[in-house]
Amino acid sequence: MPPPTLAPRFSVTADRLHGCTNWVARLLTLFSYGRCVSVNKRLRHLIVSTQRLWILHDVRVINFDRISRIVYRAQALPSLAPWRYWEDAPTSGWAFFVVGLALKDEPAEVQLFTLWQAQPHLPDLLDRLAGETDTDHYTGDEAACSLINTLMQLTGARIAAR
Repeated sequence: MPPPTLAPRFSVTADRLHGCTNWVARLLTLFSYGRCVSVNKRLRHLIVSTQRLWILHDVRVINFDRISRIVYRAQALPSLAPWRYWEDAPTSGWAFFVVGLALKDEPAEVQLFTLWQAQPHLPDLLDRLAGETDTDHYTGDEAACSLINTLMQLTGARIAAR
């Protein structure tokens, strides 16, 4: 059983990717924020559509030749449990994964999505009880890695730190 995530639902074909903000995340913001991303390999462009405060709507069209690299960051969420002081794990095991693009002609990065899901970890007793049979690999960031791999295939851009 995969761990719970708060990630966009993506529809992927051979030359297209389309994903929008998860409805649960939109509900948490009272539907005042939403983002849709469409990647079209045949037309060689990416469309980022963002809605803020119910009425402000921003649409950006980014050609593939303007993309410098794919940005992928993770921020672990702290644990608020009182026993965190006696254990070696100050984090909760969950993280925000930020996926964006760095452009050649702009200093600011374009954020595509923020995903909330489990950090990579080896399957433990609860995973095995839930039916996880493959215990040889890390589980936890599958949605973010899948998005990154699809973006790399469609745009031809690489992941780079700088």
